[in-house]
Amino acid sequence: MKEVCLTNNIPFINAFQASKNGYDTDNNDLTIDGSQLNKEGYEKFAQFLVDELTGNKSIKSEGKRLAVNEAIKEKNFYWHNDYKIPNGVHVFGRRHAPYGPDNYPYEIKKTRELTAIRDSMIWATVQNQSYDVASADALTSKLPPVKTNYNLGHKESILQYKYGDEALRVRPTSGMEFISSSHFPDEVQGDMLLANSIGFLGLKQHQMMEDGT
Repeated sequence: MKEVCLTNNIPFINAFQASKNGYDTDNNDLTIDGSQLNKEGYEKFAQFLVDELTGNKSIKSEGKRLAVNEAIKEKNFYWHNDYKIPNGVHVFGRRHAPYGPDNYPYEIKKTRELTAIRDSMIWATVQNQSYDVASADALTSKLPPVKTNYNLGHKESILQYKYGDEALRVRPTSGMEFISSSHFPDEVQGDMLLANSIGFLGLKQHQMMEDGT
C-alpha cells in the first residue's frame, strides 16, 4: 500500500505501526474488547491522525474544539443508525421479507438525509458559520405510516397493550425458554434467564418477584 501511494503521489499514513507502538508502550487498556478502541484509544488515535494530516500544526481556535466535537458526535449517532442499523438481519439479511420493504427503505433514506445535515453542520462549525439544523431537518423526507401486519383472521379487534395488573396475566409464546434460578447463588436468587430459542434475540435477565410477577 505504501509503495502504491508513493508511486501515485497519494498521502499515506502508517496507522498500523503507530497503533502497534501504542499497544507496546501504553499499560492502559485502549480497547473495549481487544479490537474496538475505547475512549482513551480513540483520543490517542485521533491525535495521531490529525498530526499526520496537518503536519502537527498548532490549534488555531481552541474554543471550537468542544463545539466541533459535539457536532461530530451528533452526526455519528445518525451515521451509526445507518451503518450499524439495529435489526440489520431484517433490513438487509435473510429476514428482509416480508417486513423490511414496508418501512426500512424510508427510514434509511431519512436517516441518511439527517446524517448529511449533521455533516454540513460540522463544516459550518469549523468555519465559524451558523447552521439551522431544525429548519434543514424539517425539509427531509416524511415517513409514511406503517400499518400493522397483525391479523387474527377471525375479525377480532386488534389487541391492545396491557398495563398494571392486566399486564401480569401473560403467558410465554412458543419459542421461549425459562431457566430456573434455584441453583443460582444466594445473592441472585429470584433471577431468571429468558431466552429466545431461535437464538436471535440472545439472553435477557429478569427479576422474579415473590408475588410471581
